[in-house]
Amino acid sequence: MTGTVSAVVTSVAIVLSCVGTLRLLDANGQGRRPDPRALFRAGAIAVLVVANLTPVGSSDTASYAAYGRIAALGGDPYVTTPARLGGAYAHPVSDAWQNTPSVYGPVATWWQAAAGFIGGDRPLLTIWVLMLANAAAFLGTGYLLMRTAADPVRAALLWTANPLLIGVLVGGGHLDTLVAALAVCAVHVARRATGRHHDLVVGGLVGLTCGVKISAALVGVGFPGHGSAPVPGCAPPA
Repeated sequence: MTGTVSAVVTSVAIVLSCVGTLRLLDANGQGRRPDPRALFRAGAIAVLVVANLTPVGSSDTASYAAYGRIAALGGDPYVTTPARLGGAYAHPVSDAWQNTPSVYGPVATWWQAAAGFIGGDRPLLTIWVLMLANAAAFLGTGYLLMRTAADPVRAALLWTANPLLIGVLVGGGHLDTLVAALAVCAVHVARRATGRHHDLVVGGLVGLTCGVKISAALVGVGFPGHGSAPVPGCAPPA
């Protein structure tokens, strides 16, 4: 498809995903209580299908693959650009990122380098590995949310069975999925915090989150200090 047609189709898909998400939440608010495990299974099937398609709505995964291949070859993605890497890896990278070194943290670089090592000289394989790893992080986050939330049905609707998140996070293959996964783990540990060692674990998880994207530092700002009152609306874990 041409750029214009592609943009229109993607925008329509996002709008329809929003409508679908709102309708699901509205039905839940009116008393519909589907089995959260069935919601998780349905979401997991959709996630696996989307993860095996070409990334939609973003070309970021091509940049991730190029940075990962640079790192896997022993180069420095914070100095070397996709254009300098050249070859099949540079071709799918958008013009805006061809001459831009990596802007992501070391955790993201390790993640990308592992995919680049597996993919070798085949950028499509590297992108596929990144998509599958991203899907696994998405489903793992959804499972944790569903098992620990006070309302597992709503948790499943807001995450695993949420067509908007599936389309944007999984379909786009964004690193934000990994950021969200680590942030949710940090919140989960913080809710169970009983001592200083829990605070250290939370701090480590927030540090890993920042190691993906520095903007994730905002996650740390949201945590109350040790011994603070629990966040309103967050029920203690069972």
